[in-house]
Amino acid sequence: MPTILQITDIHVFADPAGQLLGVPTWDTFAEVLALADAIPHDRLVLTGDLAQDEDRRTYEALAERLGDRPLSLIPGNHDDPAALAAVFPDAFEGAGRGFAEVVGGWLLIGFDSHVAGQVSGTVGAAQCALAEERLAAHPDLPVVFFVHHPPAPIGADWLDAMGLVDSPAFDALVQTHAPRIQAVVCGHVHQDRAVTLHGVPVFTTPSTAFQFAVGTAEPGFDALPPGLRVLELGESLQTRVVRLDRQEHAPVHPGSAGY
Repeated sequence: MPTILQITDIHVFADPAGQLLGVPTWDTFAEVLALADAIPHDRLVLTGDLAQDEDRRTYEALAERLGDRPLSLIPGNHDDPAALAAVFPDAFEGAGRGFAEVVGGWLLIGFDSHVAGQVSGTVGAAQCALAEERLAAHPDLPVVFFVHHPPAPIGADWLDAMGLVDSPAFDALVQTHAPRIQAVVCGHVHQDRAVTLHGVPVFTTPSTAFQFAVGTAEPGFDALPPGLRVLELGESLQTRVVRLDRQEHAPVHPGSAGY
């Protein structure tokens, strides 16, 4: 049974001492990566907002830190897809393409939802057509989709306003292939949430940095520790979140991080 680990929203900088809202993001990422290394797995999937500063040097430092781990990744709103593809050519096919991998009899498809200059995201018709080709090439395999921005409301007004927007093609893709798609796995919202889209589970995952408050109309933070998501792909998909074993101190105010 293959096991996939999702790590998301690490927000690191070219400066190894860089901090976001007082959080030393390289340090918290290193702790979550050590947590991942203690869990037997077949692949890491990083679901965006990898570099807070969109600097190629940040991706190069990240590649050095990740080493030769089996890896797939997609960009978030804070990322530079071109720099990401240049540094990780085997893990990300480039802007508007995402990735596709077969792991243990499951098809994993990642989508690029980055929109330059925007916090919200979109997946257009061309990328969905590419996904149709990938689905057709493996018609008998169960599927997991990965996308940075959640395609369904998670129940926090301020976060829902900057999710996956204006993406009718993606919505139609999920609806058409709902019997095959076992989950849509997302980042962006720094929360552990489970909702549905056309009957398909949509999971969001804690950040390796700091966590947003759940179910709030206005921006806020939670003191829960960083974590990752475990996806066990057997006869069906089983998933859980694993967090660092410590208590956090939430940032006092959201500030202007440009989430």
